[in-house]
Amino acid sequence: MDDDDTNTVSIAQTPLIDVEKFVSVDGGNTYYDADSPQGPLLLEGTDPLFKFQVTNTGNVTLHNVNVSDSDFDLTAFNSIGTLAPGELQEFVFSSASWQRGQHTNTATANGDHVLGQVSDADDANYYGVLGNQPSLELEILDIYRQDPDTIVKQLQIQDASGDPTDVFITSLGTSFEWKGTKDKGRWTDFGDAKNGSEDWTTTWYLDNGDDTFDPQSDLLLGQIDNNDTAPLATQFQVPTGGEVDVWIVTDFTGITPPSFRETDYVELFNRDDMIFSTSATDDDFGL
Repeated sequence: MDDDDTNTVSIAQTPLIDVEKFVSVDGGNTYYDADSPQGPLLLEGTDPLFKFQVTNTGNVTLHNVNVSDSDFDLTAFNSIGTLAPGELQEFVFSSASWQRGQHTNTATANGDHVLGQVSDADDANYYGVLGNQPSLELEILDIYRQDPDTIVKQLQIQDASGDPTDVFITSLGTSFEWKGTKDKGRWTDFGDAKNGSEDWTTTWYLDNGDDTFDPQSDLLLGQIDNNDTAPLATQFQVPTGGEVDVWIVTDFTGITPPSFRETDYVELFNRDDMIFSTSATDDDFGL
């Protein structure tokens, strides 16, 4: 082959478009890519914001690019026109109103090219909850030792508001105190070094309705270590005027406290002004 020879390489045309729809429940500080229900919780009194991102993810220029929505009129934002390969356009829709309960809407993006048209769709979800102050009643139904190092508690959570409110449990927590030999009859943090600096792990389960603890059939909610409160892996709802039972299983590393007080915390809607708690000692249940 001499210097005058040329090679022609054909690049396959791959027209693609991608649309992503995000929802914000805090005025735009945080956006969630909530493709599936339930999505973030949105308290009454705050309207959602929706962010749309449209990207040409192919290698062909797209023309007449437009975005539509299953619930909202996006005419004012359909001036995208042409998108070059790799180009992204973004806009925020701020005219949506709060809606109670599960809300799902779908964005669809279309674009033309020499071979036809490409399209993509994406959902956004949130759950609207009433903004009135809920009221919970927590009742400890039972405490027992599953084995020398494991304590199981049955806690009932009841919606006592009397209003048609939505009660979502978003965080749970547990702390332990004990009366050790050096505490002179006072309750102290079970993690205090002078008492042996014991560690423990607490796991929460949602009862499946049979009123019997079974980790195989009860729903795992989350797990925490030592005195802590943590968001749940699975949020759950207390039905209006109803009740649910949760099982709180604590495994100790080291010795089980000879005399202990356990406090459990229930947080609603990820708000630290909506925390309810209850305590019990081993003496309360004759352990």
